[in-house]
Amino acid sequence: MDKTQITIDDAAATYGIRTNHEMMPNGERRFRLTSDDGNDYIRTVAGTGGAWQKAHYHTALRETYVVETGWMALAEEVDGKAVIRVYWPSDVVTTKPSVVHNVYLPAASVIHTVKHGSREKGDWTESAAFTELTTAISDREIHAQNSGGGTR
Repeated sequence: MDKTQITIDDAAATYGIRTNHEMMPNGERRFRLTSDDGNDYIRTVAGTGGAWQKAHYHTALRETYVVETGWMALAEEVDGKAVIRVYWPSDVVTTKPSVVHNVYLPAASVIHTVKHGSREKGDWTESAAFTELTTAISDREIHAQNSGGGTR
C-alpha cells in the first residue's frame, strides 16, 4: 500500500491533531503536536540561559520526559518542599497525577514530553507558590541536592 499524505487541515478536521509552536517567556522554544483529547507531544529546546518552567499538576494526565541533549531537573513538591532529581541524555521520567512539579532546563538542552492518560483537554493547574519556590533554586543548588541528597 502506498503512503497517502495527510494535510495539516485534514489532520485537524478529521483526526483532531494540530501543531502549536511557541517561544515561551523563559526563552524556550516549544514545538507541539496537540490532540483534541489532551494527549500531546512537545519538543522543547532550551533558550540561551537556564530557566525554570511554570510549576503545575494534572489530575489524570502523566507527562513522560525524555532527555535528548544536555540535562533537565525535575522538581516535585513533597511535604511543601522541592525534591529535585537530575536526568541526562536518554533518561526517561514520568510524573504522577496530582503531584505538583516543575522542570528546569539549562541552555541548549532538548527534551521530549509526551502527555498521556488524559481524560479531557485542559488538565493543567498552575502552582504559583511552587513556581516561586523553584525559580529561586540555581544550577549549583540543583546539582548540590543531587550529589548530597536533601530537599530545599
